[in-house]
Amino acid sequence: MSDTISTQRRGGFWRRAIAFFIDGFLVGVLVGLIGLVLFAQTGGRIRVSGMGFNSQDCFPQELQTLEGLGLTLPADFHPTHVLRCTGSFLGFIHDRRLIVAEVTRSEPMTYTRGAEFPVDAEGRPTHAFYIDFLSFFLLVGYVVVLQRRFGRTLGMDLMNIRLRSLTGAPPTVAQVAIRLLFLSIPGLIASTMLLGPLFGATAPTLYWSIAVVALVAGAMIAINFIDMVRRHALPWHDRLAGTEVVVGR
Repeated sequence: MSDTISTQRRGGFWRRAIAFFIDGFLVGVLVGLIGLVLFAQTGGRIRVSGMGFNSQDCFPQELQTLEGLGLTLPADFHPTHVLRCTGSFLGFIHDRRLIVAEVTRSEPMTYTRGAEFPVDAEGRPTHAFYIDFLSFFLLVGYVVVLQRRFGRTLGMDLMNIRLRSLTGAPPTVAQVAIRLLFLSIPGLIASTMLLGPLFGATAPTLYWSIAVVALVAGAMIAINFIDMVRRHALPWHDRLAGTEVVVGR
């Protein structure tokens, strides 16, 4: 897709960045509030790991507390520290977890690896579903619906920018989806690290390899985005989708 000359000023970096932050914040707050309510209604079976402005109180536990809990740890994992943490927001609990860590020292380096387990009010491991996982899908749905219907999200509206096709027509569902899919590449790669609480402990090499790939991909996309937007050109995701973000309603 060639970079056509727009007849309307394109949105700058800060307008677009702040709009994205606002949209992400709104979706995050919504997910957090849902998780807060469902934690109380389901006895902690549905919960949310973070609320943005939440507090977390952690207390050290004796290693002996692990006995009889039935935790699945790698054979070469030797716990040295145990923490029992409670996450709350304005006094309302939304998460309880047990953090098991192995800290080894080999001068001058200190190595740490660990695993986290959701627990109930008595500190026993329990099965829990974290709805944080839904944040990505809610954000995608939110952006697709509003950009397709109105050409802008709430954040974009506040920053006085909108999305349109390079022809000047409203964006199609396909165009909005292509932009989001490309921008989501680093997040999709990184999300594989959420496959299980022991992923980092059982396969540390794979864990950090995925982290590095996600970091490099994210850096490349971010650098291209910043460079192109500062020059009022089309970043990769807009070129692929045939769209542009312009100032005005």
